[in-house]
Amino acid sequence: MSKLSVIDPIDAQVGRRLRAFRLAKGVSQAALAAGVGISFQQVQKYEQGKNRISASVMCKLADRLQINPADLLPPEQCGRPHDWMSGALQTKAVVEALGLISKLTEPRQRQALKILQVLVEDEQEAFPEKQVEAMGVGRAVRTRLQNC
Repeated sequence: MSKLSVIDPIDAQVGRRLRAFRLAKGVSQAALAAGVGISFQQVQKYEQGKNRISASVMCKLADRLQINPADLLPPEQCGRPHDWMSGALQTKAVVEALGLISKLTEPRQRQALKILQVLVEDEQEAFPEKQVEAMGVGRAVRTRLQNC
């Protein structure tokens, strides 16, 4: 791809969706690449939208991630209703959060989701200490949350 080329918005969305699913499944770029017979650099280019994903590679990637190949396509481009992922993947923080949460054990993932739920419900106020204690979050974690 030449430096003057513009990344197609659909290719960029497909790449963001690929990255989000990969992170949500806790799969590294290298492991995904090895599983489908491509280089990890190629996965990086796909995720950045710099290279288009062929149908055959999209099917292999989806199979490795245990998703439907259509899940990688932006729903609004396929005549499907808009899904949460299309909007959420516009921010780097959401993609990073998916990656971090995927590294936790399932009980800790549930705790993280409860914490996020409290933050969403009470975004403008101080983090309620009683709700944090009810979630079983340790003192060190509470201190870190209060210092954010």
